[in-house]
Amino acid sequence: MPSLSRMLILTAVLATGGMVPNAGARIDPDWITRYASPDGRKDEASAVVTDAAGNVYVTGSSGFTNLGTWNVVTVSYAPDGTQRWIDIYDNPGGTQDLGSALTMAPDGTLIVVGRSAGNMLVIKYDPADGS
Repeated sequence: MPSLSRMLILTAVLATGGMVPNAGARIDPDWITRYASPDGRKDEASAVVTDAAGNVYVTGSSGFTNLGTWNVVTVSYAPDGTQRWIDIYDNPGGTQDLGSALTMAPDGTLIVVGRSAGNMLVIKYDPADGS
């Protein structure tokens, strides 16, 4: 299981768009992975959380900047960095859907919040399979 300090570094890297705080420090991560949308969209991570088993959950947005169309993307990774599942929320109106934060609820479900078509968006997932 990755150490907490390494997971915090991963969080910092995600939150700063890849800029590593204290760039002179040696970082030896347990794993590195990237999400790249299949159609060449710009992908941005907004938040990351882990569960007690060491699984990592990342939410953010994927979109075409010039078209103004974005989708919420939530990805789950196993403790070894293997992608477990991915969900893409796309409002049928073709508007901006942005994932901004996520948390593990007391009942163990994963909650993602953001906005869709100018409204608040809340998505609840089963963290085991993304349903």
